[in-house]
Amino acid sequence: MASVHTTERDYYIDFAKGIAVFIMAWGHTMYYTQWLPHNTVEYAFLWAFSELSMPIFVLASGMNVVSQVKRMKTDSSWRPTLAFLGSIAWLFMLGFIYNINRRSLGLMDLFHMVAMGTALAFIVSRRDWPTWSIITLVAGIFGVSAVLSLDAIPISTEILKNFDYTRFLKRPNDPFISQAVTNITMGELKKLAVLEFPLWRRILHIHFALIPWAGFFLMGVVLKRLRNTVWEWVLVGVSLVLFVVTFLTLPTFVPTDDFGFYQRSRADYIARLLFTGMLTMVLLSRYYRQAKGAFAAAAELAGRESFIFFVCHWGVIWISASFSNIFLHNFSYWKVWVIQIPLNLFLSYKFTQLMAWWRDKTIDNPTYARTWMSILIICALIAVRADARGNIFLLKLFSFPASVAVAMVWPVGRNFIRGLVYRKQIMAAKKAAQ
Repeated sequence: MASVHTTERDYYIDFAKGIAVFIMAWGHTMYYTQWLPHNTVEYAFLWAFSELSMPIFVLASGMNVVSQVKRMKTDSSWRPTLAFLGSIAWLFMLGFIYNINRRSLGLMDLFHMVAMGTALAFIVSRRDWPTWSIITLVAGIFGVSAVLSLDAIPISTEILKNFDYTRFLKRPNDPFISQAVTNITMGELKKLAVLEFPLWRRILHIHFALIPWAGFFLMGVVLKRLRNTVWEWVLVGVSLVLFVVTFLTLPTFVPTDDFGFYQRSRADYIARLLFTGMLTMVLLSRYYRQAKGAFAAAAELAGRESFIFFVCHWGVIWISASFSNIFLHNFSYWKVWVIQIPLNLFLSYKFTQLMAWWRDKTIDNPTYARTWMSILIICALIAVRADARGNIFLLKLFSFPASVAVAMVWPVGRNFIRGLVYRKQIMAAKKAAQ
């Protein structure tokens, strides 16, 4: 599919988001395939690189909000704000359905984090907050985040020490990582750790991850405003200093498994992702060219359809990892990854391309919304029942269609909300046309 560029869209943002979701799919393939390498040093470094997908995507999303607000300037009334925030509320609600698939409700509410971060970025952009005030707010968010991360998993201090980079490097065969995967499940984490916090802190720091990720959304707003100026390089320089200082003075966290999610507010983690994410976005925004190659076109499409890619790639990875873990567990994981990573990326992209084509072709059909809402509700209910009975196979079998339906009904709800907000204008336009 060739890229079609207009002056109404910042395609370097789509390109950056596409690269981010490709890196994400690569990292998830590594994570769910061949459990053995999880306690090796080289895996830790590869996983750390794969986490670059998160700051790129969130920063690009914050930059995209600025572009959307700019297009809204022609209407200074309350209607654009109501339509935009209403759509964000719809995304927030759909996030609960997606969490069924990941069995992560109350643990990793990623769609809710995107919804709230986008809403905050919209508010400061729509209200034209001064750039310095946004940077101040970001500093406050990251500061509170770092403080709250000091006791992020109140299970055992000894367990947390295993995430220190220096100890991990000296003991690459430490069995803790592999034991953690099997002996301490996410359900036990929720019971032993998450519920120990007061409700206000769980909502702020864990359930919806407003802290620290809202800070990255707001930094995207700042980067967009300072694009192609010397000040964006100043920000990158400051983030580099923070990264060096935290690396030299704090135990450096090694992200290797599900425990890592609770440590993503640490100062060293924020500093590393802030520097690498901002540097990547600055380079992409400055040197991006309207791409004509196949990879660039694929990245742009994946970036535009990141919602669909995100939910679809889980089906590909689950099937792929299940196959390799059952039939290829005696093979070197490096040999498996050489084939599996590019294959998963390709299949996830083609699945996304197919679903986007199907959506565009059928969304005007009167049965579209009814069909996908039915799939969403029925499959989600069956998946919840399967989860309650401990049937993981049925859970995955029905939660994947429900997750895909989330992406397919997202534009339906968004368009419905916009239709309600602008109903008088739409009716007037129809009368004028007649």
